[in-house]
Amino acid sequence: MYSLRQVYSIGGRVSTRTLARQQPIVVRALHAATSLRDEKKDEPKPVEPEATEDNKLEAELAACKEEAAKLATNVKDINDKYMRALAEMENVRKRARTDVDNQKHFAIQKFSKSLIEVADIFTLATQAIKEEELASDPKLQNMHKGLTMTQDALHKAFKDHGLEKFEPLGEVFDPNAHEAVFELPDPSKEPGTVGVVQQAGYLLNSRTLRAAKVGVVRKQD
Repeated sequence: MYSLRQVYSIGGRVSTRTLARQQPIVVRALHAATSLRDEKKDEPKPVEPEATEDNKLEAELAACKEEAAKLATNVKDINDKYMRALAEMENVRKRARTDVDNQKHFAIQKFSKSLIEVADIFTLATQAIKEEELASDPKLQNMHKGLTMTQDALHKAFKDHGLEKFEPLGEVFDPNAHEAVFELPDPSKEPGTVGVVQQAGYLLNSRTLRAAKVGVVRKQD
């Protein structure tokens, strides 16, 4: 009997017909070895299933991470745009509210100043009537009483709506609330204080609507 290596060696040196005459068993072995060799050549290389599955999972994981990063970026962009839109809406509301308040305040101021002029007329009318004339003329007394009552009702309506009259006699001069019309010497009073109120001032919701026109006590030389 010949070994497989010897069969291959013999097959390379002699023809199949010669071997068939001399050694039939060797020929059959040679054919079997040749067929086995060809089958081994045609067989595909084995694939490692675990390695292939791991690579697939890693690729899917990498794709998922990339998609998650994209989604996170999109969410951040959308959130930023949403926050900016909210801020812009809030600014618009504030500006609109401020505009409405300013218009309302301006309208109230304008209307209040018109009413103040009416109140000044009532004040002048009541002050124009002298006490001695009132004592001797009943009709004049009734007219004066009617003017006074109307003036009081007007000032009550002013106060109900935040409009108040003030006469700062004796107070320290305040340029934010007083308008110095003149100075006067008065040793009995503190220099820099209001010695005379020429025209009353008015406050609207605690803010100066019209400064009081006053005479300020001059500092003694």
